[in-house]
Amino acid sequence: MKVIRLWSTVFLFNIIGTAIAAIFFASPYTLSPEIETAMHEVASNVMRLQPIENILRGIPAGIIIAAIVWVSPQTKYFRFVMIMFFVYFIALGDFAHVVVGSCEMAYEVLKGDADLIEYFFRFLLPTGLGNIIGGTMIFTVLIYNQVKKELNDGK
Repeated sequence: MKVIRLWSTVFLFNIIGTAIAAIFFASPYTLSPEIETAMHEVASNVMRLQPIENILRGIPAGIIIAAIVWVSPQTKYFRFVMIMFFVYFIALGDFAHVVVGSCEMAYEVLKGDADLIEYFFRFLLPTGLGNIIGGTMIFTVLIYNQVKKELNDGK
């Protein structure tokens, strides 16, 4: 229950943070018209996907973020470079991540190009599910491989 409470708190405040960032970007005083057009193009990329596509694109992103968390303790002096390297692969693969995409979707909602139903049911829930499947899968494999010898010795 404590892990669920922790994950829920982190997720909630990440979503709140992305909404604040979207409010900042949607302000008429923040972006030039050229940047605003580019923001809409990036955000509309998220809107074109169906829920099943967001689940499937969310799985690799979940794996990559889980790998960042897994490797991070061993990357004391080059952690920033390692994070940028892994995150680059999320962008390169056009994968879906629930926190990053949430800012894009919130921006679309604030600009009137999407509604909350689309935000939640086209993007947030499916992408979150894909991220959970991917992240849980990689952690299960990594942890099992760490302890399988001990499990076999106990028989």
